Amino acid sequence: MRVAAWSFLLSLAAHAATPGPAAAAALLHTASPVFAAAKAPAAAKAPAANAASASTRVPAVVVRDVDGDTIVVRLQNGRIETVRLLLIDTPETVDPGKPVEPFGPEASAFAKKEMPPGKRVWLEEGKPGHQRDKYGRLLAFVYLAPNDMYNEDVVRRGLARVAYVYAPNTQHLAQLRQDEAFARSHHLGIWQIPGYVTPDGFNLAAYRQWAAARNGSSTAQAGLTLVTANLSVSPGDHASVTVRTRPGTVGHIEVLYKTGPSHARGLADQQADSHGLITWTWMVGTNTTPGDWPVIITAGGKTLQLTLHVAR
Repeated sequence: MRVAAWSFLLSLAAHAATPGPAAAAALLHTASPVFAAAKAPAAAKAPAANAASASTRVPAVVVRDVDGDTIVVRLQNGRIETVRLLLIDTPETVDPGKPVEPFGPEASAFAKKEMPPGKRVWLEEGKPGHQRDKYGRLLAFVYLAPNDMYNEDVVRRGLARVAYVYAPNTQHLAQLRQDEAFARSHHLGIWQIPGYVTPDGFNLAAYRQWAAARNGSSTAQAGLTLVTANLSVSPGDHASVTVRTRPGTVGHIEVLYKTGPSHARGLADQQADSHGLITWTWMVGTNTTPGDWPVIITAGGKTLQLTLHVAR
């Protein structure tokens, strides 16, 4: 048993050499007020893993990412499992009964970057008898490498809050709270908006009040302002832009590559909601040429020009 455990740890260590890509951040060529990039400043991070817990982890391969806190994996026995990450909650993007919440697209994009289909990960499942939620999803802490827990990474970047804390699955709660405190103190991601993060989730009313106070006067004059953007990506990632204009105004977006306008799904014209917000989210093709490409948004006779940066 000792030899088997030691061999497993060595196989895990082999995957630590290649760090995950950095969190997506907006590259903005505009004077409009925007969210700061949800990327944590360089700082030492205490590893959540140890040799004892590593020996009990279950290897799996990512099949797809549902959103920032839920993935689908294939276990070694071939079984497909939907995994809900323990102790975290990211803003909503896929619930048909809810609007897309601020920083939800960024959290989903980060998950897709760190855990793309085919990526090998390791699951530290919930304690015996507490391994599934009420929807039947497997509960787990997900590791990208022996000392790199994705649950921590997304919280530390300000793209998730610590939530759904139920004993006995609290073995990494203290470290996650430290990660959350770091993101809050640096005003990263969700922590930029006063009152947005609550014990029960995310408060859209607080966001709308904040956005109105920050963008209201300039919107009345210019008719079109940037609210948030995730425009620094790699091929295969999702990009997103949220703008504010007059309620009911139809917005048009074009992403201009060397070969011409992008025809990606998600770039169709949209009508601003009752708060004047429009959000576009689209996938950057896997064969997209790296470089800086213009993003042109028009609404209400006004034009906003941004830049999509596609990394090599």
